[in-house]
Amino acid sequence: MTAMPPALERFGVELETAARRDLRASRRRRLLSLAAVPAAIAAFAVALLVGLPGGGAPPIERATAALQISDETILHVRLLGEQHNPDGSVVRWRSESWQLAEAPYTRRQIEVQADGIRAESLTRGKTNELYDAKRDTIYVASQDELTLPSKVEIVSRARLRKLVPGAHVQAAYLKASPNGYKVIATEEGAERLAQHAGGTPQDSAGVEDPFRSDILSMLNSGRSEVAGHVEVDGRDAIRIESSDGNQAYLVDAGTYAPLQWISTGEGGRVTLSFPVYEELPADAESMEVFDLAAQHPGAQVVHDPDSYRAAEARLFPHG
Repeated sequence: MTAMPPALERFGVELETAARRDLRASRRRRLLSLAAVPAAIAAFAVALLVGLPGGGAPPIERATAALQISDETILHVRLLGEQHNPDGSVVRWRSESWQLAEAPYTRRQIEVQADGIRAESLTRGKTNELYDAKRDTIYVASQDELTLPSKVEIVSRARLRKLVPGAHVQAAYLKASPNGYKVIATEEGAERLAQHAGGTPQDSAGVEDPFRSDILSMLNSGRSEVAGHVEVDGRDAIRIESSDGNQAYLVDAGTYAPLQWISTGEGGRVTLSFPVYEELPADAESMEVFDLAAQHPGAQVVHDPDSYRAAEARLFPHG
């Protein structure tokens, strides 16, 4: 059986636990490790939200304050990533993002992965958009549409037990078929899925910040220390290191905005650099960056969850 599309893989896991608890809305999260797909690391650019550093506070306190979220602004970040693997190979990628740090936490992101695939996405609350440059097409789908397949086959408990030995009587099961993927469920399981579709809005969870927490954890650990001044692309920077030396955070010596985040371990190293890190006013002109149709005039717009899933599989082939 071929690998399932990323969205359906996530859904399959949820289906297996449907009979034991209410399903919660899923959100695609990309986690960084030295072996992770580099494109996933670009989400970090969205999470570092800068504020005004405070007065004459110590450098670590000022670096911490500079990560606070600013309201009524758009954070614009350009990120360059570089991963040095234990075998000596080097993988590079880049991304650019715009984040409105207030509900519904609108975010637009352009990612150019190591294999050259360019993916552009936009999320606004429960609405998801993807732009495929090769096809000059914008695909649109809601979170609910992406969570639930378009068709659910209702079967009896006995039939479900026969198809899925050991399955709970209320469980729904995702399986491959000659025509793609479908869900098999008892009436109770189907009802749970319908309830799941009306779940918690995506914007209630706030800003995704899978790496901001890592940096703040280091800064707030009481075991990080200032390692002095260094130069980063001609800019005076302050280097802050973890006590074990495995992590280093470099900030602008004047504004304390992030310049680099370096993480080492298991014989490898990942460096994230921020050549552009700025806040834009959330005015009418700046808000145009969140209109994909305006950014790509003439592009075809397709409202269809299946087409969105297919585009997601093309643009994010590694998940």
